[in-house]
Amino acid sequence: MTSVLIAALCFAPVAPIAAAQIDAADAASVTLSVPSRPLWVGELVELNVVLDLDVAFFETWSVPLVQRELDLQVLLGAPWFEGIEGLLVPLDGELGGSGPSLALGGSVVRADRSQDREVDGRLRRSVTVARHFRAEGAGAVDLTGPILRFAYATEFGESFLGGRQPLDHFEAFAQAQAATLAVRDLPEQGRPPSFIGVLGDLTVQAGASPRDLTLGEKLELRLTLGGADLGGFTSPPHLPSSAGLRASDGTLTRGATQVEVVYTIEPLREGALDLAVPQVSSFDPVAGVYRTVALDPIPIVVRAAPASGTALDLESGADEPASTAAGSGDDSDTVRNPGLLGGIAALALAIAAAGLWALRRRGARAMAPTEVQVRAQRTRERARAARGELDRALQLTEGHADRDESASAMVGSALIEFLARALDCSVAAVVGPDLDLRLRSAGVAAATSGRLAALVDELVAARFGGVARDEAAELARILVDEAF
Repeated sequence: MTSVLIAALCFAPVAPIAAAQIDAADAASVTLSVPSRPLWVGELVELNVVLDLDVAFFETWSVPLVQRELDLQVLLGAPWFEGIEGLLVPLDGELGGSGPSLALGGSVVRADRSQDREVDGRLRRSVTVARHFRAEGAGAVDLTGPILRFAYATEFGESFLGGRQPLDHFEAFAQAQAATLAVRDLPEQGRPPSFIGVLGDLTVQAGASPRDLTLGEKLELRLTLGGADLGGFTSPPHLPSSAGLRASDGTLTRGATQVEVVYTIEPLREGALDLAVPQVSSFDPVAGVYRTVALDPIPIVVRAAPASGTALDLESGADEPASTAAGSGDDSDTVRNPGLLGGIAALALAIAAAGLWALRRRGARAMAPTEVQVRAQRTRERARAARGELDRALQLTEGHADRDESASAMVGSALIEFLARALDCSVAAVVGPDLDLRLRSAGVAAATSGRLAALVDELVAARFGGVARDEAAELARILVDEAF
């Protein structure tokens, strides 16, 4: 009985701390921000829900509305945040930022940004929850006004343990005005054949390597596209034909913000040739017009392959030296042709010279570097040129004694940029799935190429919550030494 009485005294509220006349209508408001112009099918759109909160009210009178740990005790409702089938598609994994947490539907999310300001002598907090969508179909997209719900009390009691307990409970809500998005199909008129389904300000870079090669070798043409929304880019652009060159179909690799397309080119003849670069067109959603990026051809030089050795051809029907016999056939009576010995000597000298020439040609061919050896040598030269910058970048990570995620990011960025320079490719190609094969084709031993590719994968994963080993920088130095 005594323990029950003590518990009751500890948690029973005593006299109220305060009672207030509260105008909850002014405590919070919500607005929906949408683009003012019509959208195009395939275009990305950012929709913002902005909460305007009275800081003093929520710090003093707010009580939980849902049984979740939240920075802001509010519940936001906006069903279209999950998308509207056939019309509006949310980007996967994009919702949520680094701002305060709040309840959105049945989930807890973090706002994208929060900012305090003073209005009429009171502190107001503007909290923005944003999400990007892709307009998938033409027509009108109706968005209901988001609803913001919250709870508060006007009177609180205090227990003997110092806790605060509401003595009443009220709920309130605020709703934004509804909005409608107008979405149009892309215009057919003026659409160029080079349009690749991309909307926005497209940038294109092109490069070929090697640009000085021997007939029989191959080169790679690399296109790097960025700047625009590349979600609609799904197949390599058409590569126009170039005189004296034969191209394979391009392969496409996606990076975080760029897309790289690689074509393999085979020269068919020697000489100075021009490698045509694809024209690429995008659609400017603001101006409502198609824009084309046209790059100049890339000059390359194709040299003749080393001539193969030729052997001396002795025809089986060649005339033989003649001899004349007289008398009864006795050796002592035989009269020999004076030119016979000279002919034999000349033939022997010719055969010896031909043999020596053939041996030298075979030695020269054996000493001539193969295509793989040439490519490996060029890779080593580029690696040596970039090594100093890599070492300086890795030394900077030694200042991060705790080996936190920023140190892992620094090691990863330094190693990836070094490999991009050594392999003469883009950063996006280094983080692609074929790095192991790319290293081996550049002359790196298979045992080392696999470990180096695995280290790059580990450092990239560390940027997104993975764990990188403490000795990543030292391991990077060791593997680079082994590879190059």
